[in-house]
Amino acid sequence: MNNYPIILIDASYTSFYRFYATIRWYSLAHNEEFKIFCLDPKYDWFDNKIFIEKYEKMYLNSIIKIIKKNIFNNSYIFFCMDSPLEKLWRSEIFTDYKGERKYIIQKYNFNNVFKYTYNNIIPNIINNHKNIYSLRINYVEADDIIGAICLYLKNTDQKIYIISGDNDFCQLGRKNIYFLNYKSKKLIVLTEEEAIDSLNKKIIFGDKSDSIKGIYEKGYKIKKNDLLKPNILDNYLSINFKAKKQYELNKLMIDFNYIPKKHYNNIIKYFTKYYN
Repeated sequence: MNNYPIILIDASYTSFYRFYATIRWYSLAHNEEFKIFCLDPKYDWFDNKIFIEKYEKMYLNSIIKIIKKNIFNNSYIFFCMDSPLEKLWRSEIFTDYKGERKYIIQKYNFNNVFKYTYNNIIPNIINNHKNIYSLRINYVEADDIIGAICLYLKNTDQKIYIISGDNDFCQLGRKNIYFLNYKSKKLIVLTEEEAIDSLNKKIIFGDKSDSIKGIYEKGYKIKKNDLLKPNILDNYLSINFKAKKQYELNKLMIDFNYIPKKHYNNIIKYFTKYYN
């Protein structure tokens, strides 16, 4: 292993956030046009030259700004990208995975902007920087790629920066992992104990953004937060088959340790082509 830091960019999150940030900018800078365009949810923002130029300009600049230029220039940087939702291994297990995401497009049509990001913007960034790579691997999403790499390097002193705003990554917390929130621009470091606590909460309470339900059901003489106590949780799961089933599903969907071995190995195979 070498001593250069690794920067893992959640390209799904940065693309979504940058799209909506540019939408906000456009609504202020070109308000009259925006009022017309936003009436049509099918309006293709990729066809708007002013919008796409601003989006592309800020895509890399915003990342450099948050990570600082000296770190950016002296790190291994990986854009971690999603495979299509319908082809993800989680979608095979849970057909409603991220089911609510389809409603997002009903307000703004961002499909072609995202295709342009993955197929043009990110490849152009890579071509202009020798220390930047991309990882897009069949059947897995950016979360899996980031999670697998962090697990692979767990017993090393490797410094890792994760750029996202998704709290799914909190379970990876340890002394040498730095979470850079792309939205708030804040840097967070979590202890391993805090990481375990974050993971347990997500498994128990679910993840609404991914359409993963929590295990709590009304009708039992316990409070929702009492499920965080191991003895109460164990007893609850022993008398509630439905909750037990949901709990096992949530572990599989949320805990990066449950990434199927064949997909984990494939991620590491591609990662170590660039970093060893």
